[in-house]
Amino acid sequence: MQIAFFVIIIAWGVLLYRRFVRIGEKLGEQRRQRERFSGQWPGGEGPLQPDTHGTLVKDPRTGEYRVQKRDRI
Repeated sequence: MQIAFFVIIIAWGVLLYRRFVRIGEKLGEQRRQRERFSGQWPGGEGPLQPDTHGTLVKDPRTGEYRVQKRDRI
């Protein structure tokens, strides 16, 4: 009787641990996705990775500065 009780407790603990790990991985992926797309520019230049650096160029028509696209570098 005691062995069956311990087996049930251990199985429950393993299932709880696996669920905890799965939720943690899901939250980590969501956080990485938010970081990846947090630098989205309204002009549609695309997502910027965190800590990226780029050259600013002035738009001759509007006078706004934007990050220079890679294909123009």
